[in-house]
Amino acid sequence: MNAGHKADARGLALKLVGQVKGQRRSIEEICRRSADFARLDLRDQALCRALITHTFRHHHALDATFAPHLSRPIESLSPAALGPLRLGTVELLVLKNQSHAALNETVKLAPKALKGLVNAVLRKLNQDAHAETRFWATPALPPWMAEKWTADFGPKKATALQLGLRRLPEMDLSFKPGVPLLGTALLPCHGRVPAGNPRALPGFDTGDWWVQDISASLPVRMLGDMQGQRVLDMCAAPGGKTLQLAAAGARVTALDISKTRLKRLQENLQRTSLKAEVICTDALNWQPNEPFDAIVLDAPCSASGTLRRHPEWPWIHTHKDQLQHVWLQGQLIDRALTWLKPGGKLVYAVCSLFPEEGEQQIAGRATLIKTKPEDIPNWAWNTKKGWLRTTPDPDLNKDGFFAALLKQN
Repeated sequence: MNAGHKADARGLALKLVGQVKGQRRSIEEICRRSADFARLDLRDQALCRALITHTFRHHHALDATFAPHLSRPIESLSPAALGPLRLGTVELLVLKNQSHAALNETVKLAPKALKGLVNAVLRKLNQDAHAETRFWATPALPPWMAEKWTADFGPKKATALQLGLRRLPEMDLSFKPGVPLLGTALLPCHGRVPAGNPRALPGFDTGDWWVQDISASLPVRMLGDMQGQRVLDMCAAPGGKTLQLAAAGARVTALDISKTRLKRLQENLQRTSLKAEVICTDALNWQPNEPFDAIVLDAPCSASGTLRRHPEWPWIHTHKDQLQHVWLQGQLIDRALTWLKPGGKLVYAVCSLFPEEGEQQIAGRATLIKTKPEDIPNWAWNTKKGWLRTTPDPDLNKDGFFAALLKQN
C-alpha cells in the first residue's frame, strides 16, 4: 500500500471528524454516507475509522497531551491546526504508529501556514517520555459530563467510569441454550470474543448466537424462568432481548416504532430460527388484545452507557439533548404497567448512566420488586434498594445499564 492511499485515509478521517461534529451524526452514519470512504480499500477503511473513533474517544486527553509543546495557548489554535494535531497524537499514542512517513502524511493535512507548527509539535511529542502518562491521566470527556458523573457517582467512581469509557469494547455474544460458547464464558449462554466481524465467526450462519453486550442481557435474566410465558418486548429493535426471550421459551411480541430497525430484528429472527410476533407501531397509541405475563421495556434514552462503542455521542448531543427522552420514558412505564396480568412483572431498563433516566424515573411510579442476588452476577451493582446498575469500569469492560423489576402499586 503506498503512502498516497494512507494519506487519503488520513485526509478523509480529518474531513469526516468535522462532518460528525458539524452534522451531529454518528460515526457509523457519516462513514456509511461517504462515497469516499466506500472507495477506500479495507485496510484504509480500518485506519480511517480508527482515527475518527479515537479522536472522539480520547478527545480532551489528546489536547492536554500535546498542549505543553505549544508556544501559545491551545484556545488560540484554529480547527485547521487542531485536527491534524489530534490525528497525529492518536497515531503516536493510541495506534503506536511512530514512523516518519506517518508523521509526514499527517503534517501534510495542515494548511501551508500551519505545517511548521504541526510538524514541530508532533516531533516534540514523539520524543516526550511523559506523554503517555499525561495522556491517560487526563479526563477525555467534555467537562459538563465529567462534572455530572462526579456529582452522581462520587469522584472515585466517576474516575473509574471515565477510564472504562476509554477502553476498547470487546464483542459479547448471547447463545441459544445448549450451544457451546465461543471465547471466554461470562454467564450461562453468554461469551466474549475479541472485537471483529461477527459474520466471520463460527455459528453465525447457523444462527447459534447474536451480538449482545453482557449488561444488555441482564434485564431479561431478572425475569427468571419465562418458559411458556406471554411476554412483550417494548421498543424491541434491534432485537437482542427479543431473541433472548424467544430462546428461553417465551411467547414473544416484539413492538417498535421503527420499520427500519425492525427489519434488522426480523433478519436476526430468521437467521436464528427463533419466533416472535413483530408489530411496527407507536406504543403510546397501541393497545394489546390481552394482558401479558411480563413486559421488557428497554426505553429510548441518552445511550450514555454505550459511549465505549459510540464515543462521539458527547460531541453531537448537548446535556439537554441527552435527557430529551425522560418524559417519554415515564409515559411508556405508565402505559406498560396497565398491560400486565395480575401479578405480572415489568422490567424497565435503559443503557444510560444518568439517574434522571434510571433511579429517578421509577421513583413513585410502581412497586419495586427487589432483585435477588442470585438472579444477577456478582459484578453487577445491585443496590440495597433492589435495582440493578452496571457501569463501564475498566476492569470489567461492559456497557452501563440501569434496570428495575416493577409491578403495579
